[in-house]
Amino acid sequence: MIPLGILYKIMYWQGGHFFLLIGTVTVPIFLAITYLLKSKTKDDLKTYYKNLILRTGILTALTILFYLTPTSTLLKVQYWDDPELARLKISYFANPDNMEHKKQLDEYILKRDSMKHDKVVN
Repeated sequence: MIPLGILYKIMYWQGGHFFLLIGTVTVPIFLAITYLLKSKTKDDLKTYYKNLILRTGILTALTILFYLTPTSTLLKVQYWDDPELARLKISYFANPDNMEHKKQLDEYILKRDSMKHDKVVN
């Protein structure tokens, strides 16, 4: 669930927040069970459980980080070199049903791409 949630969040797909929420709730339970198994196991499996706890802890930190990071911040980081595109995408993702935001975003992308094409041709 955690890798799917991070992927959905990075790609701005619907459902990423839900996957990350499920991961944030279930991972501490998994960590507790793993810790109990580690304490009751023989020495040959202690290293396995120790590494499992470490990997799961890292995934938990990433899950919490992506869960708490707003989409607008991700867009600002992704489009740091084009603040107008970031602004238009933020307004579109905040109001996906508003066709005016979608139209402004499409027009800007078309204008930007045509300017890049003209520079390459010349």
